Amino acid sequence: MGQKALLKEAATAVGLTKNALYQLARAGEVPCIRIGGPHGRYVFDIEQLEDFLKQKALENVRQPDKQEYGKLRVVR
Repeated sequence: MGQKALLKEAATAVGLTKNALYQLARAGEVPCIRIGGPHGRYVFDIEQLEDFLKQKALENVRQPDKQEYGKLRVVR
């Protein structure tokens, strides 16, 4: 486990706004620990958060089309 941080420090460390990270955490879309009940604080493991965001970024990479360029094809 890496360095732990609260919302503001974690957002700064990974390059997100505080509000953006809060919304992701509240929706359960990023790995975090909630301490203190419904009005508690979010604690983030910076290393896990960075790995998660890297994985999400890779999912956004478009896959190349299967079409082969440079070959003639029949158009009907």
